[in-house]
Amino acid sequence: SVNSGEPVIGATLFVEGTSIGVITNGEGFYALQLTPGTTYNISISCLGMEKEKYIVEVNNSGTLNIEMREQLIDIQEVVVRSGKHDNVRGMQMGFQKIDIKDIKSIPVVMGERDILKIAQMMPGVQSVGEGSSGFNVRGSTSDQNLFLLNDIPVLNTGHLFGFFSAFNPDMVSDFNLYKSNFPAEYGGRLASVFEVSTRKGNKKKFGARGAISPVTGSLLVETPLVKDKVSLIAGGRSTYSDWILSKLDNEQLNNSTASFYDLMSGVHIILDESSSLQLFGYYSSDKFTLSGTSSYKYENIGSSATYNRKLNEKWNIDISAVFSRYINWHSDNELPPQAFEHQFSVDQKELKTKVTGYKWLNHTTSFGGGVLHYRLNQGIYQPLGSESLISSTDFGKEQGMEFNIFASDEFAITDRLSIYAGLRLSLFKYLGPNDIYTYPESVPRETEFITDTTSYGSGETISNYGGPEYRLSFNYEISPDLSLKASYNRMRQYLFMLSNTIAMSPTDRWKLTDPYTRPPVSDQVSMGVYKNIPRKALETSAEIYYKKTHNQVEYKDGADLLRNPRFETSILQGEQNSWGAEFLVKRNAGRFTGWVSYAYSRALVSVNGRYDWDKINDGKTYPASYDKPHSVNFVGSYRFSRRISFASNLVYSTGRPITYPTGIFWIGGEQGIVYSNRNQYRIPDYFRVDVSLNFEGNLKREKLAHGSWMFAVYNVTGRKNAYSVYFKNEDGMIKGYKQSIYGVPIFTISYNFKLGNYAVE
Repeated sequence: SVNSGEPVIGATLFVEGTSIGVITNGEGFYALQLTPGTTYNISISCLGMEKEKYIVEVNNSGTLNIEMREQLIDIQEVVVRSGKHDNVRGMQMGFQKIDIKDIKSIPVVMGERDILKIAQMMPGVQSVGEGSSGFNVRGSTSDQNLFLLNDIPVLNTGHLFGFFSAFNPDMVSDFNLYKSNFPAEYGGRLASVFEVSTRKGNKKKFGARGAISPVTGSLLVETPLVKDKVSLIAGGRSTYSDWILSKLDNEQLNNSTASFYDLMSGVHIILDESSSLQLFGYYSSDKFTLSGTSSYKYENIGSSATYNRKLNEKWNIDISAVFSRYINWHSDNELPPQAFEHQFSVDQKELKTKVTGYKWLNHTTSFGGGVLHYRLNQGIYQPLGSESLISSTDFGKEQGMEFNIFASDEFAITDRLSIYAGLRLSLFKYLGPNDIYTYPESVPRETEFITDTTSYGSGETISNYGGPEYRLSFNYEISPDLSLKASYNRMRQYLFMLSNTIAMSPTDRWKLTDPYTRPPVSDQVSMGVYKNIPRKALETSAEIYYKKTHNQVEYKDGADLLRNPRFETSILQGEQNSWGAEFLVKRNAGRFTGWVSYAYSRALVSVNGRYDWDKINDGKTYPASYDKPHSVNFVGSYRFSRRISFASNLVYSTGRPITYPTGIFWIGGEQGIVYSNRNQYRIPDYFRVDVSLNFEGNLKREKLAHGSWMFAVYNVTGRKNAYSVYFKNEDGMIKGYKQSIYGVPIFTISYNFKLGNYAVE
């Protein structure tokens, strides 16, 4: 970038008159294979940048450095199209690249822009409901998603009960979502990969931007430390949100307090013409008290260092060292005799490398590997206060090592048929020190039936898991604007979440696979057709998929995961079958832009063990707790003029499954409750409409600062969408009640500012 000195990520280079095209990587690197002695016209485009054209005469191998300028709004409306061939010509399917401009255009809740809210509007991605953290992707649990922030795994991505994401949108430069056909370098989760990359900072001049909304404030600064060589960027957000909790349609939240803040900082160093180093740090903290009795606090801490070197014109290497820590505190003193406090943490340390060869002999090849160390401290469940009768319980510690290597190759068999083939081999070792208990097979796995204990020393291998993970995909181009794709992939997961709640919550804990719990393994096949209509600036796609998950983690009826140190006595494993279809129509240019999507998705679980106590729902198949068959999303933005635009969202989805109490019985004077089959019923369907109006400041080329105002209404219809359904015993009768988070329209005004002129970003 001429303006900032940052690498331009995701720029499309297209050789006119041919089918040759490439996209720049995270360091702005690209490689084209062209014929010597030939002259080519090359066009370069990227969202937010002025389009460039080069006439290139190829005599030999060499390097062509391209400088691009930020696109400014001038007299006429500017139409920027980026990567218009990717949807058809790219190998990826089940893939969404989130444009930063989309984050700024859609209506927002409480005035806070949110990249993860954009992801929820894509087909196949669903949240449990308003005010919840976590995602369900193609019928999978929320812990089966891998969130990477500059390679740092983030285990809790929500702020303020999940109302906001933990990623500052002003820091984000690139956001990719993989739902299938995962690159071979990724593993460790079954459902998806959310890959977030941050900006590297301005190497030309000082810059700043920020935002003020009803509940949050943010500020970002960037500056060159050594002009054209070293840049620093730092951003932070904080909240003043207590007042808004009193306005929500939830009695528990009305009497609560909450706060959060997050900090990100990065240094990018150009070491020489062929190498660079990026250092990045991240910290986020949430603290809230519910009704003055239950307190929660959790933190995400992470850092990464990535060295990138261009070995020659076609080969590139990345070496990364990553550290992340997730810490959770929880205390409850609602009932003094039962008051308790508990803390746990998850540490991950990783060293990995990746080598990529671009367009050598018409191949794009990657290979590499890594080692990942897990350390989990499950903490001590202990009494809180002098009146507490709780006994201290040590949940123990555990650790494990994961080793992986991978290789992949993308190549064109013909001008129309391309193949991506990859293989990832992973090995997980569950390590001591730890005690492993022996349970007889012919009785329920309960503490009272333990027959023996085996103790393992520090670093001693207790159990091993692993195996191959296959990646295979095909792309057949019927025409330049129409293609058919198919893919197959296998994934393994060694770290999972202990939770028998629907949404991710602060009380959830993480657990490694061990001798009792085998790692979940999923196989997914998918097919799709992709069609672009260039004259109307439309991208369309239709995909179908089927996914089978072995060793799916489920929980016994009434499982107590908060106070039980023997997790294996609460866990059962079974199989899950997920299938569905996803449709997307997206318009990228013109006064009106946006998309509409529809997804049909089913997820059915079966836990049918050898004995009755190893079964759930009597061994019969039941809907997963996140099974929501129908989902419709609409996002639209209309630009009235260069300074005024209107946007609207519409969201609809089937209500999630739930288990109802169906009757009451009495035995010996004690009351019991009869429940339906697991997840036999559903809460009401979800529906919401949002609108916003955005006003840009004046569009002068030269000025000190640029500002914009957004006026938004969240939940225009005031629908009381049910987050959950709960039941009370009233005079011997069971009565049900709906619980909603946003029961009324929410009006917000937010202001965003940036030093310098207005640029399309």
